[in-house]
Amino acid sequence: MTDSTLLQQTLAQSVAWNKARLKVLTRLILALLQVRSVNLARLAAALSGTATFDSRYKQLQRFVRHFELPFDELTRLLVRLIQVTPPLVLVLDRTEWKIRSQSVNVLVLCVWHNGMSHPVLWHVLLKAGSTSHLERVALLEEFDHIIGFEKVKYLIGDREFHGEKFYRYLREQKLRFRLRVRHDTAFRSSCGRIVRGRELVRGLEIGVSFRFRHARLLWGTRVWVWAKRLSAKETLMVVAPASQRKSHLFIEYGERWRIEEMFESVKTRGFCLEATRVCQAERLRRLIAVVALAFVWAVRVGEVLVKQTGPRRKTHGRRARSVFRLGLDELTQMISHLEESRSQAKFVKAVRLLC
Repeated sequence: MTDSTLLQQTLAQSVAWNKARLKVLTRLILALLQVRSVNLARLAAALSGTATFDSRYKQLQRFVRHFELPFDELTRLLVRLIQVTPPLVLVLDRTEWKIRSQSVNVLVLCVWHNGMSHPVLWHVLLKAGSTSHLERVALLEEFDHIIGFEKVKYLIGDREFHGEKFYRYLREQKLRFRLRVRHDTAFRSSCGRIVRGRELVRGLEIGVSFRFRHARLLWGTRVWVWAKRLSAKETLMVVAPASQRKSHLFIEYGERWRIEEMFESVKTRGFCLEATRVCQAERLRRLIAVVALAFVWAVRVGEVLVKQTGPRRKTHGRRARSVFRLGLDELTQMISHLEESRSQAKFVKAVRLLC
């Protein structure tokens, strides 16, 4: 049994996709883990099989252009592979870059687990700048249809995700949140007085955090407010529904920073997503699906390695390599040396993590 066949049979137990296209997908995942780039030419060169380079390249082009990827099944598969038990902590964020002269914006919904943000659903927007209310709601509605908001503990988002319509939507959906707000955000006190965020934190010293004793009204939603002065010009303010018990919002909101590590992993330090020349929205969305599957697999392998050997740390105490990088390096080494019996045995164990 070849390496791609074993992986194909394992994935086939979870998704009812076309056999021929699932075969291409598994070969594509293995090639991606080997070359660490989404550039189709490099992937075609590493793709297993006896066909010529031109044939393999055209095969990848057809996959990206025409493969009808069922994202509902893919999202369920990714959530299952993460092995997280509901309720889920969701992280909403976006990343942006340019392909030639075309701006590309990817709005991503991640599941936070074991200190990592795992991508489970995303929309590609061919535009620059912030997302609109409708674009955010479209992504959240799709997740609700696939997984359900009843399985969500809370949603984490940056200060970009704000506005009266968005808060009203979260309130109507009974979706709890931990959202950062801008310093000029207007809060209404219990007596009806409107106060800007910067007025609330006036006099707060740098490095000091503060929790306001009473809930405030923000766009029709009663919220708890936590604030911390980061510098003379920047303040971190986080809000959560007042219907929940008070908690340390900074610790929970801090889970959002992990998504920045995920973006680095897939864009520059791992799979070089920015190297693609695919700039059509649906095609790029399919390509990101391959990256997401490879990312989650690498994290799973990395978690096993950390449990077995413990994380190596540098003199300053930080890990020498992230969990993702540990798993990625291990998978790359396995795939590159599958002719060795030791690598074959490791590869079989790694594939079993996807069962």
